[in-house]
Amino acid sequence: MKKTALNIAKIRKQTGETFTRSQALSAGMTKYRLYRLRDEGFIIPLGVGVYRWSDAEPIDLNLVEIAQRCPQATLCLETALARHCLTDQIPSHIDIV
Repeated sequence: MKKTALNIAKIRKQTGETFTRSQALSAGMTKYRLYRLRDEGFIIPLGVGVYRWSDAEPIDLNLVEIAQRCPQATLCLETALARHCLTDQIPSHIDIV
């Protein structure tokens, strides 16, 4: 295994599946490497400065971005009902508190 692959595996272990730009830089990734991984499709940008590894388990990316930006947020109203399968309506937006 190449040294680069080992470094990426180490960084991935430190950052987790979803991470911010500052978390990646703190883990030892350079800005150049971060943008190169994005351009090559290894990471997916979820929002400004929020990324997720492309081979991570599939989940609702909107909820991941919200959780990354505001960890104290709670789903409410139609979003909470839909998440718990208590309504047939599909929310047009995500409601949080």
